[in-house]
Amino acid sequence: MRLERVEEGVFAIVEDVSERAAVMTSSSQMATLVDFAADAWFVHDMEGCIRDANPWAASSLGYTREEMLALCVADFEATIKPGRMDGVWNRMEIGKPISVTGRHRRKDGSEFPVSVRLGLFETADGEVLMLAICHDITELKATEERLAALNEHLEEEVARRTEQVRHALAERQAIVDNLADGLVACDLGGRVQVANPAANALLGLALDPGAAVASLPAPLLEAIGIAQGSAAWWTCSWSSPRGASPRAS
Repeated sequence: MRLERVEEGVFAIVEDVSERAAVMTSSSQMATLVDFAADAWFVHDMEGCIRDANPWAASSLGYTREEMLALCVADFEATIKPGRMDGVWNRMEIGKPISVTGRHRRKDGSEFPVSVRLGLFETADGEVLMLAICHDITELKATEERLAALNEHLEEEVARRTEQVRHALAERQAIVDNLADGLVACDLGGRVQVANPAANALLGLALDPGAAVASLPAPLLEAIGIAQGSAAWWTCSWSSPRGASPRAS
């Protein structure tokens, strides 16, 4: 601001308002962005009384803006008890925003989940206020619930199929164990995979899974040599330890 002479005996006060105009333009643009934001913006004091709110904040809760400005946070935040401010506020610091979740209660009593970004700021006159930017996460929660239900179903299905396999293996093992004929199954690596009780009794051995084929009797080894030519897995069975050749398959 400066004093300039316009004509003889007449002076005028001249003020450069370009900076102020720039600030006003910037503030106007910010106000427009906030008004058109898809999230709810609230400004409240440390007692929870609403000082300002954008149109969507009021609309999402079913209030007019005038009604909104007469409310406190506890009137629409279901996780805060009336007459008590959230203890989180007292632990916050200016310049260190935090994220929390909550549940907003509409004017008609219905509720919906929200994610909230909270931040303290100081006004020009030194008052500390809270800015809360709230996003409706109803769809996100619904998706999480569907995924949780799907995971539960998959776990149940896996458990059911596992039990079926266990039962089938137990049945197969029972059949093999109760065969009157001896049965030995080996892989091409030369290791016994299955040897039923009858086989061990007839051979006079105790063949465990993983035992080397070299421990088998010579007639059985001859049959194995025939079977190994065309299979990756083979079995030999026989009815008695004397006078009968083992059959390879």
